[in-house]
Amino acid sequence: TDKNGNTDECFSVVSVVDETGPLLTCTDQEVFLDENGEGSIVLEEVVGAASDACGIAQSSIDRTDFSCADEGEQTVTASVTDINGNESSCTVIVKVKNENGSQISCPADLLVSCGQSLDAIDLGEAVASDNCGAPTLAYTDSEETESCSESTILLRTWTSSIEGAETAKCTQQIEIQADNTPPTISCPAAITIACDADDSPTVEPSVSDDCTANPGIGYEDEVLGDEEDLAYIVERIWTATDACGNVSN
Repeated sequence: TDKNGNTDECFSVVSVVDETGPLLTCTDQEVFLDENGEGSIVLEEVVGAASDACGIAQSSIDRTDFSCADEGEQTVTASVTDINGNESSCTVIVKVKNENGSQISCPADLLVSCGQSLDAIDLGEAVASDNCGAPTLAYTDSEETESCSESTILLRTWTSSIEGAETAKCTQQIEIQADNTPPTISCPAAITIACDADDSPTVEPSVSDDCTANPGIGYEDEVLGDEEDLAYIVERIWTATDACGNVSN
């Protein structure tokens, strides 16, 4: 409009364009696998409250479920789209943990005698379970130091593993008593021989020992009577000695 009241007008088009994606803040997650070896996350915990001036159309994450194969760190992408098709995304780290999935229980600690079998089938085997599969059991023993004067301790460490990866372990203590027991010896029966016959032993005594496989055997002879007589007695004293010096006769 000018000063004389004359007017004119024109028209223009204003286009309102939304080219801005939603605002979102993503949070890393931890997943603890359950007794079945499974765990999951939810969108709301990853993305939180996304916002957009024009409104949110949809939100999603590319993965929600995890299993034993995912143990460790996994990457998940979250996406949010507004009503005008603008999309924003973020990446989070999901730590998949299996803290209580592997269980192992060792046999009770034992006190055994020297020479007793130390095989696991005799002293007990560990029991294991795992939510990620059937565990394989194995054990290793600490070096056994033999002692004749005091008991020794053997530590048996049991481990369970899944596909070669160790998942749990426990230790059984086996105390082996010192060897203070002499061998058992049983002499041969008395014999009668001619006075001019060789009296060297033809039969040795029966000897056994819990801790020594082959105890030493020896003897001493004591003549009772006069060897010049036509008849006399030789008393043969047999001795068995084990590796720890325990003696019986």
